[in-house]
Amino acid sequence: MNLIIDGHLTYPPSEIMCVRDVTLYSTVWTEFDVLIEIEKQYRDHVWRHLRASGAYDYVDAIVSVDREPGLKISDRPRSNILVTKIACENLNYIINRIKRFG
Repeated sequence: MNLIIDGHLTYPPSEIMCVRDVTLYSTVWTEFDVLIEIEKQYRDHVWRHLRASGAYDYVDAIVSVDREPGLKISDRPRSNILVTKIACENLNYIINRIKRFG
């Protein structure tokens, strides 16, 4: 199954190491394939940002918006896990929601 993270959540006010923690947990303990979902014109920028920050380790691919099915973490109302950022204060909430779906 896919875990799809909105690419906009990889930028501040999200904390990049918390984003990495979500991808690590999802890959190692729940065996999700982690996808970053972003508009095509921003793919390279997101890839460079994640690589430079050391947060690309557990990301399987960067995909176009609404192309892949799966569990979505986003700030959009249609997501499975609705958050405005990925940070220390909501990391436990996000991981617990992933556990439920995983």
